[in-house]
Amino acid sequence: MKDILLTVLDEKQCDDDIELITECELDKIIAFDPHEEYLAEVGLCFFVERFDMHKKVDFSQLESELGIKLHPSVVEYFSCFWSPSVKIVNEKSASDSYPDPEMYMDFFESPEAVDTLQQTIARLTSAFSDAELDGELYVPIGSKQDGWLIAVNNNTGAVALLGHDPLGIEIKAASIYDFFS
Repeated sequence: MKDILLTVLDEKQCDDDIELITECELDKIIAFDPHEEYLAEVGLCFFVERFDMHKKVDFSQLESELGIKLHPSVVEYFSCFWSPSVKIVNEKSASDSYPDPEMYMDFFESPEAVDTLQQTIARLTSAFSDAELDGELYVPIGSKQDGWLIAVNNNTGAVALLGHDPLGIEIKAASIYDFFS
């Protein structure tokens, strides 16, 4: 997974919208995982776009509180990098309602981001009825400018666009790997 994500980030990134890891986020990463790669950045004025994740985030509390086991591809996706959201162009993120291929890939900026992911999953579940989601749980991994979410079906690993106007689900790929290939 990490190789395909690196390819996407290096080739498809929109140069006009690059975010960097902030000093505050770097401090949180170092407190969680004091790796030499992160420590080398302390005191520098310029921070990188992403760091390889050395100590993986623990999802057990999120899984326990939501009563689920995250799909292995979701865990793998969020265990690759510390990074802010990254704007890329991906034709598979286009829909009939919103044909723009630009999207934001979401990653964890700090260890606390797992709490934000849990809140996002809960909001998403409450925004859609069980009938609209076909009883499935979706885990967001990105978003579109118009607010549509790119999410992984937690049972199958398929990637879908979750639309809000109109409410709906559009399956775009069988897996995260296929979505970014």
